[in-house]
Amino acid sequence: MTNKPGTGTLPEKDPEIVRAIAARTKQPPGTGSLGNKTEIMLLIDEDIQRFFVTEHNRLLLGRFENADHPDQVNLSPYDALDKGVSRFHLQLEVQDRQLLATDLNSTNGSYLSGEPLTPNKSYIVRNGDILMLGRLGVQVLFR
Repeated sequence: MTNKPGTGTLPEKDPEIVRAIAARTKQPPGTGSLGNKTEIMLLIDEDIQRFFVTEHNRLLLGRFENADHPDQVNLSPYDALDKGVSRFHLQLEVQDRQLLATDLNSTNGSYLSGEPLTPNKSYIVRNGDILMLGRLGVQVLFR
């Protein structure tokens, strides 16, 4: 077997690799560790916005003229219009202890960790994932 330049083959029985694989397989994929009340943090242009969400709560991300609603995240201060963010662009919602992202049929689309989202279809968001709303990056963190 030949390797591409800059890559190497790791020994399968290396104790560090075995521990890392075991640790990774203990936690199911997705956000199954969400509790009854979860703090969602959105990192946008070095700014952090914090929200507490419970099961079946939602956050709407977009450009809102009157963002007095607790479920609306106004992205206008981050040059959202110039970066292609729609008025109602994306929804984040907790269902079955998982955080889900749904593109709301936005004009310029949404991406989750580089993969395009099909409008109106929900995708699991993992801690640390990056959402692109048009050309605006939003990192999602939670605890």
